Amino acid sequence: MIRCVMFDFGSVLIHFDTQKFYDFLKSHQYQIFGVKNPEEIFYSTAISDFELGFITTRQMFERI
Repeated sequence: MIRCVMFDFGSVLIHFDTQKFYDFLKSHQYQIFGVKNPEEIFYSTAISDFELGFITTRQMFERI
């Protein structure tokens, strides 16, 4: 069971293979009720609005 997912979108700490991560999520999404397509989450404006400080954490999660 996955208990924690850490994101490093800028590949600052380690090289982050986004496509590999998407493929992993897609292959396991049947196990989690209500999971969206990973691209819908990561390419939504909610992420950029949150990172720029326009919305709160709660608002970001409500939008995705």
